[in-house]
Amino acid sequence: MADEQAGNESEGSGLRKQLEEALEENHSLKSERRERAFKDAGFDPAQGVGQLLANQYDGEATSDAIREFAQGFGLGGDEEKPGGEQLSEDEQNRLDGDQRLSAASKGSLPARTPDTNDEIRKAEAEGDWDESNRLKAQQLEALRS
Repeated sequence: MADEQAGNESEGSGLRKQLEEALEENHSLKSERRERAFKDAGFDPAQGVGQLLANQYDGEATSDAIREFAQGFGLGGDEEKPGGEQLSEDEQNRLDGDQRLSAASKGSLPARTPDTNDEIRKAEAEGDWDESNRLKAQQLEALRS
């Protein structure tokens, strides 16, 4: 009888572990799908405006739905290339990095002043979520204007 009970307990914890693994994998896949949808919509959810939108957005994980949400804030997605084409977030980051590298090699790198994103990171590091949310809301409101 004790052997049966031990067998049931180990079977139960084995099932529990499988369930936890499946839930973790499901969460990971949903996160990846959401990130891909943001990138397809022209926003990088890890930085800048894309991060602000990702923090506020709680809808369907499709690029069309994300674009529609962003348009509500007056945002259209990617920056435009000189020929009327659009730069992806990665292309824009590379362009910015190339410009900074060029300026640094010439010895004329401008000093970077702290911006709102720095204040948000500081507030979050200190656990001041009210301040962080207030600053994010300010950024979104400024983007609307």
